[in-house]
Amino acid sequence: MTQTDQILTLSAGPSQLISAICDEIGFEKIINEQLEWDKNRCHLSPGTRLKALVINILCDRQ
Repeated sequence: MTQTDQILTLSAGPSQLISAICDEIGFEKIINEQLEWDKNRCHLSPGTRLKALVINILCDRQ
């Protein structure tokens, strides 16, 4: 096996761009400020969960 056989390439797609846009506009912060949620009981904030949902929907759920 040669060195090039061990290289794995992945296509990132638009998810990083959508994530960067959400970060730029403060999407997670806006959502978290508008909703009441228990930081002690939730591992992920509502803003983080909604950001993941938006990225999933806009990337054709791939």
